[in-house]
Amino acid sequence: MTDQTEEKTPFAQWVVLELFGHKKIAGKVTEETLAGKGFLRIDVPEAEGLPGFTRYYGPEAIYSITPCDEQTARLAVMQLRSEPVTVYIPPAALGAGRASYSDRYDWDEDDEGDDDEGDDGDDTIEIEREDFGAVCRAHKSAVAWAEDLAACTDWVVLDLVTIPGMLPSPDAEIVQIGILAPGGEVLLDTWVKPDQAISDVFMTMCGVDTAQVREAPSFAEVYPQLAALLGNKVIVTYHAGRDRQVLDQVCRAHAVEPITPERWHCALEQYAAFHGDWDEHRETFRQQSLAEACRQQNIQLDDVYSAVNNCRATLALIEKMADDNPF
Repeated sequence: MTDQTEEKTPFAQWVVLELFGHKKIAGKVTEETLAGKGFLRIDVPEAEGLPGFTRYYGPEAIYSITPCDEQTARLAVMQLRSEPVTVYIPPAALGAGRASYSDRYDWDEDDEGDDDEGDDGDDTIEIEREDFGAVCRAHKSAVAWAEDLAACTDWVVLDLVTIPGMLPSPDAEIVQIGILAPGGEVLLDTWVKPDQAISDVFMTMCGVDTAQVREAPSFAEVYPQLAALLGNKVIVTYHAGRDRQVLDQVCRAHAVEPITPERWHCALEQYAAFHGDWDEHRETFRQQSLAEACRQQNIQLDDVYSAVNNCRATLALIEKMADDNPF
């Protein structure tokens, strides 16, 4: 009897995966069987400041799958900034006061001679008293930073949408710019026509059609207004390292004078200190994506691919930080 069984070609594809609940994640998807059931395995590559990781999803959790090329998937990873699952303990019981935070932690009064002695088997975490003090000081410093910004008006909020999105990249280009005043006034909201082609999947993710980008001004045409708004100004951006790098790079590529602000402020780093999720291996606070920070602070973020919406979310986050000081 002839064996009619067909050999199945393994599925392996770069995708943007949308789950029920409007959560998106990007990476390379393959199929695996676990406990006799089929699962989709998604391997998320490293992004700026975030490690790569793997997750498994059952078919019933998936709303849609958008196949794409590797470059587009890596761009989506950077934009979505999904993080691996970590054990998180809030540093200040965020709003519940200092006592509840102390209850969660077991102060180690004596470093020597008490290894595991008196362990009652509970799940409290032993940390040094000075470590708790450092977390508190970092949180208070971030609050003071936000309060200082809220008290003045001589700064702007900037957000740049770039392709391919992963830096450092010698061919990175700016495709969208948003600039807001501290009061929320839109100073600049424009698409920028890039020199390189943009994939259809990127267009779909950003909610823009090809004609809209094709008819947008070039960076050289936007540059005079951009330089006037940013030159010698204090710039607040959620990812200052990335935005500063790509702005300098694009200015060099177009043979124009680099834009020199008075100072860059990174809301990403300040919020990491405010949030207080300490990474012992990296010896720094874990960075939170803008989308995750908004979720934690109950701030609505309508579209992570809109530069102006990202600016509005950053402003709202600064306001939350300035108003929320449990110390």
